[in-house]
Amino acid sequence: MLRDQAAGSERPVLAADRRDRMDKRSGLSASVQVADSGFYAGAARALGITPFAAGKTIVRLEEQLEIRLFHRNTRTITLAAEGARFPDRCGVIMDAVAVAERELAMSRRDLRGKLRVGVPLVNRLRSRVLLSFTTAPAWSPSSDALGDRHRDTD
Repeated sequence: MLRDQAAGSERPVLAADRRDRMDKRSGLSASVQVADSGFYAGAARALGITPFAAGKTIVRLEEQLEIRLFHRNTRTITLAAEGARFPDRCGVIMDAVAVAERELAMSRRDLRGKLRVGVPLVNRLRSRVLLSFTTAPAWSPSSDALGDRHRDTD
């Protein structure tokens, strides 16, 4: 059973808890976008959702936080006094998350690990191709990287 490590408690993490955290992250993104654009349609366009979904996301976040972040009427949406600093702080957090995600993506693109090639040395063509590969500047073989005997590659 999973434990709630983020909160430092020993209670089991339920699927609803994880869903609430994801909803909250969506709400944070939506609040930043609504504050920046000043209307649901602009936020929705930036987030790739409908204006209705953006509005519902904000309402759910306000219910979770038990505070009104925005004043709404039929024509405008403005930040409430209680929510004035919230989108700015969330923007900083969301930017930090985006940077962390980009760093992870970049680390996955680099090749890592050992390359072991098992080729019967009887075939001269393959041997010549392999020889040209091993003399390339980027080649740094391990001591047992080449050979003609069967090896376990695990």
